Amino acid sequence: MRNTKKSALLFWILSALLIVSILQARTRDEEPSRAIARWIETLAKNPAAVPSALLSMQESVEKLIQPPRKGNGSPRYQKIASAGPVTLFEVIEQEWDGSQWHNARRSEITWHDTHGYTDIFNQEWDGSQWVNRQRITSAFNTQEQITSVQADTWSGSAWSPVSTIRKAYDAQGNQIEEIWQTASGDDGTLQNFMREVYTYEGGNLMKTEGHFWMDGLWVKTQETVNDYNAQGLLAAAISSYVINQQVINMGKNLYTYHASGLLESKTQQSVDIFTQTWVNETKTSYQYHISGDLTAELYQIWDGGAWNNHTLYTALFDNQARLIEEVYGMWRDADWQNQERGLYAYDGNGNNTVYTEQIWEDEAWRNAYNTLSTFDSAGRPLEEKGQSWENGQWVNDERSLYNWGFQSAIEKIERFLPVSFDVGNYPNPFNPSTTILLSLPAHERLSLRVYDLRGSLIKTLADSRSMNAGVHAVPWDGTDQNGMPVPSGFYFYRVEGEHHSATGRCMLVK
Repeated sequence: MRNTKKSALLFWILSALLIVSILQARTRDEEPSRAIARWIETLAKNPAAVPSALLSMQESVEKLIQPPRKGNGSPRYQKIASAGPVTLFEVIEQEWDGSQWHNARRSEITWHDTHGYTDIFNQEWDGSQWVNRQRITSAFNTQEQITSVQADTWSGSAWSPVSTIRKAYDAQGNQIEEIWQTASGDDGTLQNFMREVYTYEGGNLMKTEGHFWMDGLWVKTQETVNDYNAQGLLAAAISSYVINQQVINMGKNLYTYHASGLLESKTQQSVDIFTQTWVNETKTSYQYHISGDLTAELYQIWDGGAWNNHTLYTALFDNQARLIEEVYGMWRDADWQNQERGLYAYDGNGNNTVYTEQIWEDEAWRNAYNTLSTFDSAGRPLEEKGQSWENGQWVNDERSLYNWGFQSAIEKIERFLPVSFDVGNYPNPFNPSTTILLSLPAHERLSLRVYDLRGSLIKTLADSRSMNAGVHAVPWDGTDQNGMPVPSGFYFYRVEGEHHSATGRCMLVK
């Protein structure tokens, strides 16, 4: 069971893991996409901390139906969203040396009510001052959809890009493409390395196609195909490798639901390489409180003929639907054996003020770790203090201090404005529409026009439009000035402004 003391700053650690994973991947010649996939897998284990912008659409769809354990990621984080659509706060982590607290790490976080954590700025204490380390920043379009997420590391004098994610959407607001890039070379130029393309029917994600960037081309290497039941709920997801355009099944997830629509079970299957048939691997079953909160999660392993118990999570709620106990057990000697448990206590306002972690030892529960929390009048955390159980008493270990409203939204946004002018479009090639992205370091009036190969004007998308500093997304639906579809082929888009101009090329394929 994860210590709740660490949930306060787990997003700090996990965001740093992205950068570390990519750098380590380069060192051992591992494909960056595998490092990031492993990082996302780690990140997804903590629902309260995961920035949704960093999940692929397929992961988001499957995560949406997955019931979170209410204690995973302290319940106090549910208070953040109530503070407003966008909330800025600071967290300072300190460590206890036996007599006093010392600074260790600091984070500035932007919480978006829709997307969760969108910007994370990390520093470490060097003994006398805060030193920059990493940051993750997000950009939005006018529909409040995330268009890019960038991870940077501090080189000692300036920020250097490590990786970025770019997202594109169709006219209905569905995300249709995601491109991952990583920095390479001494100049830190971002290069393509992974791409996912999404296909929908009736608003449901039906297919995810994964590509790697090889020799200047996107090469399809994997796909996931989804199926839905009559109620529109995800029923199956089949993942496959694609080798030389041949689809080879890899794994399948099967989902069933209670009458309430809550997830009842998830069964994972793989392909038997000899019989080429689907065989069971694992099964997870879920039960719920009347409030809809998870009360039991049973994990079983298939032995070839029957399901064998493996682990069990149970949760107990009081008459106000507040989590008061969660127990983790393991199946041994034909019976459930206690492993760990968490105990929750609340103040009169419903704030979780005490969390105690215990382990099962010598047929009794023994204290292991304690988290004491204080809150302001709005229910937001002010301090989380972690303590270890040593020699029959609680001893300070570390604490997190929260500072709310320490700077204005304008100050925070300006810190992460684009440093240079840039244009590009996604997807490319496209059908039927593409989105042209404009990165502006400062306010400017811009015009954006599309031309054919002969230089004839096809369509004006923006005419001396006033644009603030930031990343702007301008869609083109593949039509001319009269709204008529244009034929397949190459087209140029020209951006002209008071201080900048650029030309890009795109290809329409029908």
